[in-house]
Amino acid sequence: MTKPTQAAIAAHLGLSVRALREYIAKGTIPKGATLDEARESYIKRLREVASNRAPTGPLDPAQEKARLDSLRADEVADRLALSRRELVPVAVYEQTLADALKSVAQSLESLPDLLERDGLIDGPAAERCQRVIDGLRDQMADRLIAATR
Repeated sequence: MTKPTQAAIAAHLGLSVRALREYIAKGTIPKGATLDEARESYIKRLREVASNRAPTGPLDPAQEKARLDSLRADEVADRLALSRRELVPVAVYEQTLADALKSVAQSLESLPDLLERDGLIDGPAAERCQRVIDGLRDQMADRLIAATR
């Protein structure tokens, strides 16, 4: 039985002759392999790549360029989203949230005094209202702490 040509192996695997030669040069497909040997070697390589078990080594320059292009595109997209006010830096978000929660807490703290001053509740009821508000504030603080863990 004669050995198949590189063109025949490439056609059998659905590769270009150039791609086949690169696989042979890397040792992925043995030089002078039969169609069956070439197919088995190629399938083994595909499975390794799919399961992230492919040998690690220097990246292919095309892969490196594609990765860098992707990172640059992400950076441009992030800058655009920031300028459109679709994203905010985490520090700005945290400060804004803290200011808003502080304002809510201060408003809740003043509620019993306002209700008592306007004659809607008496002193003991205002004290009870303050205790309820304190308990709710503590529960909210506990939930915020748990959510950030």
